[in-house]
Amino acid sequence: MRGKLPSACTPQDPDAIKMKETDSIAKKKMKRYADERRGTRPQYFDMKDRVLVKNQNRRKLDSVYNQRPYEVVAVNGSMITTEAKNGKRITRNASFFKKIECQDAEDEDEDQDDDDLPDLLEPIQDSDPNPASPARRSQRPRRLPEHLKDYVMNT
Repeated sequence: MRGKLPSACTPQDPDAIKMKETDSIAKKKMKRYADERRGTRPQYFDMKDRVLVKNQNRRKLDSVYNQRPYEVVAVNGSMITTEAKNGKRITRNASFFKKIECQDAEDEDEDQDDDDLPDLLEPIQDSDPNPASPARRSQRPRRLPEHLKDYVMNT
């Protein structure tokens, strides 16, 4: 059978409305408590954000995140789809991603020539070509043990 059967709309009981409100408040309270206990935090990923992806098969000396940055293409709740420059797409949970700051400003700084910048530091010149040897720590006077005082020793 296709379609909906006709039904009469009955007004809801005021007690039912109050119960729904109380229920929703209690559920929000339980969710807040559970999230706090689990240590969850909201993930804020927007379109066009640059992220690093966690390495799946990681050995002891490997880094936690892949060095190649990806760009966020789609966000659906905690499900995030990213795309690399070569067109490879990855879809993972938000916990597998780490947002990185935009590197455009850093690239501009690297493009500047060092010749354009003024010399702020002057080269250090040594006034004394032979620096004095460092002062030795004072030492306590050494004596031979009492049981050896009867013997003649070359010192």
